This record gives sequence, structure tokens and C-alpha cells, in this order.
Amino acid sequence: MPYQSGSAQAVFLSARTRATNKLLTFLAALLALILTPHAWATTYTLSGATYSSVTSLYAGATGVTGSFTTASPLPPNLADAPIAGGTGGLGFVTSWSFNDGVFTYTDANSTPWTDVNDIAGSFAVSTDSAGNITDFFIVLTTPSSGVVVGQLTEWLFLGFSGPGTSTALTAICRDLVAPGGPCQGYLIDPDSALSPVPGTATFSSSCQINKKNGKCIKPPRPKIPK
Repeated sequence: MPYQSGSAQAVFLSARTRATNKLLTFLAALLALILTPHAWATTYTLSGATYSSVTSLYAGATGVTGSFTTASPLPPNLADAPIAGGTGGLGFVTSWSFNDGVFTYTDANSTPWTDVNDIAGSFAVSTDSAGNITDFFIVLTTPSSGVVVGQLTEWLFLGFSGPGTSTALTAICRDLVAPGGPCQGYLIDPDSALSPVPGTATFSSSCQINKKNGKCIKPPRPKIPK
């Protein structure tokens, strides 16, 4: 190395040290990304949920659209697993939003139907060995609170009448889960929309799943420290 004065050499060594520290920090972040299990939010989007029969209120509706999001990709080989929260639920689902052509159901204004015999089973899925959804059973009702007996409520059924089916209807609430809570039993109102049986609805994932470890194939790149 050419001769440098003491001050110049100190500046050079300081700059080299900073560069080395940045490189070490980046390598440490990269190593942590490789070795540490990560959870990436995954969205499952509904498609093919088309109606074959509509009445009255749903006369202009064509089908159900929407999605739900989980904190990480769903595990493989689930069998009718209750993936939402609540008593008995696995808590994988962080949010959902569906539209039946007339009403919108979100995690803020709707709730999975609560049956006295099945607390969490109204938001359930099955998956294959790669974590792809192969079957689903989702029943949502809105409003999610403050319902009174005799009130008109909205209901969304996915997979209820058979594989891939979708149904939307309005119904008069007959009894409640609890005072001030959502509706539990109902009397069907004439307004409804139905898909064929069996239906053609499916869910697809926003994340390509590695079949060996169930993780996203393309994780986010680590940021290089400045």
C-alpha cells in the first residue's frame, strides 16, 4: 500500500471499518433470514362462485367474490380444520372480505355462524400436502352484534350445500347466540341466490408454496444497511 500520512491512513482505516461493518451486518441479516422460520401473510382469493338461480333482491347479482388472509400460509394436510379465531378455532385467519353481489361481509361487520354443537367449525378448510385448499365450509352472518329477534339478517354460505357451492340469502332472526350478539337460528326470507350443486368455487393462494417445507418460495429480500 502506498505511503499515507497518519491522518489520511486513519481516515482510510475508518472508512474500511465502516464498509466491513455494513457487510457483516448484511451477512448477519441474510443468515437470519435463511435460518429463522418466517411467517408471511397469505391471501386466499375466491373464484368461480357463480350463481345459477337468483330471486328478488339478488336479481342483478352474478356470484360471490372476496378473500381471506392468514398470518402465514396454511399448513398442509388439514382436515376440516377450524382456522378462524374464537373458542375451538386455530386463529390462523386475520381478516376476510366477501361480497355476495348485494352485501359485503368483513371481519368488522360479520361473524362465523355459531351453532350450539359446533363453535368454530363455520370457518373451516381442508388442505393437500402442499397447503392448497381442497375443501371449505364457511358460513358468515351480519350484523355481528346487536341483533334482536325478528330482525332481518344477511347470510353467506360457501361450501355449505356441497363442494364448491355458494349461497347468499336474507333471513329473519329467530334466536340469538347471546343477548346483544349475532343471530343463531333463522327463518329464510324469499331473497336468495344459489349456485349449482356441486359448485365451481375454489380458493387460490397469493403465495407459491414450497411442497417440501410449506413456506413461500420467494421470501422478501433483506434490506442492505446504509
